Amino acid sequence: MDRPDLLKIDFHALSVLVTVHKYSSIRKAADHLDMSQSSISYVIERLRQVFNDELFVRLGRGITATHRCETIVAGAKSLIAQLEELAAEKEFDPASASERFVLSCNFYERSIFLPLLIHKLNARAPNVKLSVMTVGGHGLQLLESGACDVVISPLQGSKSGIYCKRLMTEKYACFVWKESKWARQSMTLDNYKSAQHIIAQPAPEWQPYFLPTLDAMNITIKPHIEISGLGAIDRVIAQTELVLTASEGFSRIFSPDIISIPAPFECEFPFYMTWGKRTHSSQAHQWFRNQITETARELK
Repeated sequence: MDRPDLLKIDFHALSVLVTVHKYSSIRKAADHLDMSQSSISYVIERLRQVFNDELFVRLGRGITATHRCETIVAGAKSLIAQLEELAAEKEFDPASASERFVLSCNFYERSIFLPLLIHKLNARAPNVKLSVMTVGGHGLQLLESGACDVVISPLQGSKSGIYCKRLMTEKYACFVWKESKWARQSMTLDNYKSAQHIIAQPAPEWQPYFLPTLDAMNITIKPHIEISGLGAIDRVIAQTELVLTASEGFSRIFSPDIISIPAPFECEFPFYMTWGKRTHSSQAHQWFRNQITETARELK
């Protein structure tokens, strides 16, 4: 039979019951809990109604627990112990941990962060699991929905309950085939405007982060080729006069046939690590974010 009144019991009431049982005295329980005797008696009376039992009966000058009260107190002690265990977060031990972390980022971040990060995780926490998903400009939504734990992207989170940390900053450069004319002559603004540009556009609403800088300089470029992603884009550039404007760090992963030359304008490409309130205080997730921060330091 359902007992809705059971849901009215809180852990404070159970703690009062256990304390009265321990001392077999309302007065001593009140002194121990720093409560008035009338408050203790009120709680016990509530519990009598819920459990339909006297709980404590007079025996001489004191009180003693009923048989049913002994059973209830044993269960209450177990519940309180379980609550205390839940409240006390265990210290995170990477060597024995088996947590699953979900990281969201795009092609470039995967290319430069993942190799080093996975090496660290395998060495320091061999049993943790890592899932990597594409952020695609929707990092805040992914964090708010709980779909991922951490986002690495050039976008800075600025919502309530969202935490953000700048990991590193690179500059934009131009990438060209090593035998192209651009490898032999200076890339001036005029040359840049007239060049054949290739632009990666991973999502319809996405645009390269350097375009607002060009707009502020009243410079407009018309892409000769638009491609949906940066994967293998260096092979597309090879043996052409195409110019790719991208973060200078791509030189770490592009073919030796593709070289970087200074862009004719100044524009930064930042990397932010963003996470939500859901995992902010977790020891395990704090450790995971520290591994990402350490990876970024090694990349600088």
